[in-house]
Amino acid sequence: MSWEPQILWAALNFTPHPGQSEILQKVDAALHKHSGAQRFLDASTGRQWGKTLTAGAALWMGLLMPPDEFGPPAVKVIADKYEHGKLIWDRFISGAYGNDLLKTQVASYIKDRELLTLKNGATAQLLSSDNPQSLTGFTITLAIVDEAAFVQDAGLEHLLPCLAVRQGTLLAFGTAEGQGWHRTWYLRGQDPNYPDHWSVTYESTNNPYFPPEELETQKLLLPRRRYEQLYLARWQSEEGAVFHNIDSCIIGSLDKPEPETVEPEEGHKYVVGVDFGRHQDFTVAYVGEPRTGRVLHQMRFTQQDWMGQIERVARLAKKYNNATIICDGSGLGDVVVSELQDAGADVVSVVFTPSSKDRLIQRLVVALEREEIRFPAYPELLRELRVYETRTLTSGRVQTGAPAGFHDDCPTALALLNEGFERGYGGGSRVFVEEFAWQKR
Repeated sequence: MSWEPQILWAALNFTPHPGQSEILQKVDAALHKHSGAQRFLDASTGRQWGKTLTAGAALWMGLLMPPDEFGPPAVKVIADKYEHGKLIWDRFISGAYGNDLLKTQVASYIKDRELLTLKNGATAQLLSSDNPQSLTGFTITLAIVDEAAFVQDAGLEHLLPCLAVRQGTLLAFGTAEGQGWHRTWYLRGQDPNYPDHWSVTYESTNNPYFPPEELETQKLLLPRRRYEQLYLARWQSEEGAVFHNIDSCIIGSLDKPEPETVEPEEGHKYVVGVDFGRHQDFTVAYVGEPRTGRVLHQMRFTQQDWMGQIERVARLAKKYNNATIICDGSGLGDVVVSELQDAGADVVSVVFTPSSKDRLIQRLVVALEREEIRFPAYPELLRELRVYETRTLTSGRVQTGAPAGFHDDCPTALALLNEGFERGYGGGSRVFVEEFAWQKR
């Protein structure tokens, strides 16, 4: 059976500080599959916070779990390269052979493979993600990823299937930097739509043994953003972000937002920007007033067939004085445009290509920076605008969009609405010279 944490801490001569205790409690709940426990745990920590000790304790917790229907537990320690992973691994091996109680549990250690086996058949192994394909073929109880900011997305993609059968746990440690999966998991852990994810940030001084005066020294030595990343564990919202000045465009404030819907006024002209949902995506529509650049209403829903979507959007446009609808006319979108036209709607379609959508997004970037478009504090819109990012692909091509697992329906609908404003639909006055694939139906 698994050891009680207090017995294990005593054996390791380890007294966790509050932050370490919080993480290890999450690991314990996940390993024992407690109701409501999160399996995917992501910790962004300041330097010298104590992640090496925490990871070592978690490793033993996973290793000393009882066998399940798939056999004894299997724990893997993964880092971007062996040198980083060995900070955890070498301390683990030293503890395994340097502690009389833990030593009695060890059956063998194969140095060449960095593989330790206990007498109950449980295994622990150090792996490197520099060759992502080497992370396949395992059935894992617990994976501990160190320096997660430097582990490539491809490494995670190969590792995750190894957790599937056992419904295993993944604990990731890293600094608050980068635009890969580590950042995405941090965002998921802060989002209630991802109940299997949990994330936390800890400053270096969360470790009671970290000297506060050293923080002041590092503050003087490092650029501000780098200091905040490395010691305050603060994710830089501007790093890799596409949209800026978002808060300045909010009508009202986050604490006291304006009403989320403004009813139409007689004689006023309106525009509706719509991103129709495909598969599991959301359909999002924003109603705006061109003369003020204000968003007056958000409609957001999912899991409805095409005709249902078309009918709801057509009713919305009719309510707002037969507003002009701006939407994607690519692929099946052409059918949507025709159906809306048959329903009596005034429709403008745009054929999306990678370059045309980039231009559409860039025009929204400019509008936000100039505060030419404003909106209530819709939580979904704010979240999707803030996570929308720029990534450099392995091919070298730069791509913008939502991180894996997030939606970009709200920014796309808002960009379409803004384009309607820019083009003068509904009586707007802003005009751009650049043209691309627009058709007035």
